[in-house]
Amino acid sequence: LLAYNLSNQLDNTLRPMDFISNHLISDMAFRSALSSLHTLPREVPGNARFITEAEQAIRFRLATYSIIKNFYAVIVFNHNKNLFSSNYREHLNAEDEEGKLLDLPWIFKAKEAAGSMISIPPMEDPLDEESQTVVFGRARALPGFHDELGFIAVLGKHEDLGPLFSIPDPDYVQVMAYLEDGSVLFHSRETDPALQTYYKTASKAFLPGFFVNPVTGIEEAFTAYVSDYSGISVVLVLDRKILLAPLRLIRNLAVGVGFLLILFSFAYNIISSRVLTRPLKLITERMEETELSNL
Repeated sequence: LLAYNLSNQLDNTLRPMDFISNHLISDMAFRSALSSLHTLPREVPGNARFITEAEQAIRFRLATYSIIKNFYAVIVFNHNKNLFSSNYREHLNAEDEEGKLLDLPWIFKAKEAAGSMISIPPMEDPLDEESQTVVFGRARALPGFHDELGFIAVLGKHEDLGPLFSIPDPDYVQVMAYLEDGSVLFHSRETDPALQTYYKTASKAFLPGFFVNPVTGIEEAFTAYVSDYSGISVVLVLDRKILLAPLRLIRNLAVGVGFLLILFSFAYNIISSRVLTRPLKLITERMEETELSNL
């Protein structure tokens, strides 16, 4: 149930990202502007006005209150090295003259998805490497006739996932989230690479239960939930000894209480038997003392 609830919280974070992306591509002016930037050669002087209008149209749609307030950045870029970002504070002078954005690890996956949304694993902000801000998000390619018109990436700060995956006893329970391709989205603590590999595999193969971890040799309680919406697996792992510790305490208390009850009942029986037999002893003694002479 906890894994399910954490997964739902994550989905509720991703859905607004997808909504913003869907809203942009459903705007005909936005798509027309992106198409113009994709098809019109910059070296032709007569295209300058149309290119400028297209750039202004995209910037205008990224500069909305809801986008700026709710997301770290919404980035739009294409094969012609056009780049737009809603984060004017961090990306004011950002450029992609060398086309580095097209080499990001998730670009190929976005192309394969052919317009569907994909999840972006944690990475440093590609437009502001000096700040070393780690981001995650959702992205998609916008298919054209021959290649993509461009790409849209909706980014959030990775540090915001910490409160999202917070649990009552973080010292005892590990929380992990893995993307469909096995990429790590979130780990509640530093984990050995061998353990990461094991948990990735286990999240897809194991049903909830107790399993011996082949890396540590510790028996663990393991549960995972795979989101139907995003395909992201949320995994919870707890040492069996820690999990059963409260049950051991209850067992010990039950044994102790049972022992006290037995002791109490034994003492009660002794005391009650003495109290009840005392009048009988007195009657017996009087009867034995009674003779014909003293009737």
